[in-house]
Amino acid sequence: MKHLSHKPTDFKGAFFRIPKNMMLMFLHAVQSAVWNKVASLRVATHGSDAVVAGDLVQINAGVRDPESDAKHTQMAGKDVIEVSKEDAEANKYKPEDVVLPLPGNKVAVPASCAAFYEDVLKEVFGGDCGDMKKLFTNESTKEFTLGGDYRKMLCRVDDLTWNVVKYDEPTQPLIETDLMKMRGESLGKLEEGKMLGLVVGFTLQSSSYATVAMRELQKAPQLSEFLKTMPLTKE
Repeated sequence: MKHLSHKPTDFKGAFFRIPKNMMLMFLHAVQSAVWNKVASLRVATHGSDAVVAGDLVQINAGVRDPESDAKHTQMAGKDVIEVSKEDAEANKYKPEDVVLPLPGNKVAVPASCAAFYEDVLKEVFGGDCGDMKKLFTNESTKEFTLGGDYRKMLCRVDDLTWNVVKYDEPTQPLIETDLMKMRGESLGKLEEGKMLGLVVGFTLQSSSYATVAMRELQKAPQLSEFLKTMPLTKE
């Protein structure tokens, strides 16, 4: 802000005065925003229950690159291939095998979504954004060059458990915390009460979000403004 107060139109100069860690958060946020838009377009166009020709699928589990924080990529050990028409027709792969790339200069763009990436990048950066590899390569500032990564288009939860409980106080714990265990405290009865709750437990893969899983489970937004409108009592 101090830089802009002296040079009101020098946004690039102001950006490079932001601390590096915070700056990378902005860059990663742009990557995620592009990925989210492309994923929505992919599902809207081709559905989420089938693999189509031109999709990318990951054929191994992948491993984390110990230097990924420096390279801004976690692609080491992730082998991806493009699905052929024959493999798509033979249902060789499952929808949860499909990956979409976070934009970067080291990722392959799936043929099935190439037009989506082009349109979204133009929307985000404006005009003719050019080649993705050039777009995410900063020749003058190497540490801000983004390699990209691959994320699963669809993730399934593991170890799913659920339990309906009844209680009276909004602040009453519905699961036993580690602190409660240390203090020898118990949950108390959760079988009677005017309030109804659903306790859900599950395991997700890396780079997946519980809020999104709950949104899909409930088919409802997880915004606090919406949740405040939901009644706590059974009536």
